[in-house]
Amino acid sequence: MPERGEVVCWNEPLVKTQRVRLLDVFLIGPLMVYGAAKMPRGPAAAVLAFFGVSTVLYNARNYLLVEEWEEQ
Repeated sequence: MPERGEVVCWNEPLVKTQRVRLLDVFLIGPLMVYGAAKMPRGPAAAVLAFFGVSTVLYNARNYLLVEEWEEQ
């Protein structure tokens, strides 16, 4: 916790985090789903597809929440 009167710059790491979230939403998650689609059907493909979709949904939700929070 910062001391009274101490200036803390926290906005820059948040911006970097948001960029990583966008990378997860538009690149990592879809690549996981694509990889799962190219695999032979089975439990490994299903797990990869599940985590790909989960990655997109989780990071998109968090991105939107942080953007909304920053606007306030």
